[in-house]
Order: sequence, then C-alpha cells, then structure tokens
Amino acid sequence: MVNDEDIKRMANLLKSGATMLADTCPVCGSPLFRLRDGQVICPHCNKPVVFVKAGQQEASAMEPYIIERVKEVLLKRLSEVSAALDSDSDNMPSYVSLISTILDSLKKIKELEAS
Repeated sequence: MVNDEDIKRMANLLKSGATMLADTCPVCGSPLFRLRDGQVICPHCNKPVVFVKAGQQEASAMEPYIIERVKEVLLKRLSEVSAALDSDSDNMPSYVSLISTILDSLKKIKELEAS
C-alpha cells in the first residue's frame, strides 16, 4: 500500500529524472522507477529490482548488484581496520595483512568490472 512517504520518494525520483515504469514491484505492488543510470528501483521497498529474462539464471542477472554489495562491505571493513590500526599498533602485522587482503579483493573486483 502506498503511503505519504512513498509518494514523496516517487516525486523526488521524478524530479531527479527517473522514469516511472508500467511495471510494479513483485513484493509490494508499488510502481517501479528507472533511474538515469538504468537501475530499476522500488520506492516503497527501497531496493533495486532486476528483471530476469526467460532462460536467464537469476544469479547471473543479480551479479552486478552482488558485486557492488561485496565492494561496499569490503570498503566498510577497510575503513574499520584502518581505524583499528590507528588506535591499536600492537596488532599492526595482523591489520596490515587484512588490509592487503581487502585491497587485493577490491583490485580483483575492479578487474572483473572492467571485463
């Protein structure tokens, strides 16, 4: 069910250049919006929506969103480890090793996105 907050979000999406689609969210039934970058979102659920074509695997359709989420988590952890390193120099080797692992993972993601 659409509430006042949803209507405000929809209006803001339209103001920012998003397009309201004829499709509705499979979870809540709210109209879907296509952002300028091509991403489709539900303003009520506040989540991206992915259309899976006939014969396409759901996992492959979700790949860009999964990779983006992993990247967000790694960047958050990098920030946390960096802060811990600043305040706990006794465990510096462990933190440096973890930072190196996170940076290697981020590099692999960047390479995957470039291909």
